[in-house]
Amino acid sequence: MQATRHRAGNGSSEAKSSATTTKQRQVTQLTENNTVENIESLFKAAKSSGVPVSVSPHYYYPHGHQWKFEGALELLMHKIGMFSRKGARVQEGFSGSGADWLDRYKPYINDGKTFVTSPRKLYGP
Repeated sequence: MQATRHRAGNGSSEAKSSATTTKQRQVTQLTENNTVENIESLFKAAKSSGVPVSVSPHYYYPHGHQWKFEGALELLMHKIGMFSRKGARVQEGFSGSGADWLDRYKPYINDGKTFVTSPRKLYGP
């Protein structure tokens, strides 16, 4: 049996409402847990100690939207275009998008010593 997914249009009010609610929850959780600051502390500690750092970004390229199997969160991210990029070597629209690095992390990631691996997904076939 083949699983299929149903996607709302990019401009649908349902997708925008879901995106707003999801983003609000994420911001609250990130703030309460000091997630951004804690990740930066890990970068600082690793870099000052000479520990190798690797980063696995969470991008969606056009072919990623062709998946037939995905969880509810991944379906939502596809609906709202979260982490979407036009292609692995396409920089157009990347800077400042939800797929870009946080500015405060860029010195650690773009230092020429950090390994940036292939993008990961939440679910897969």
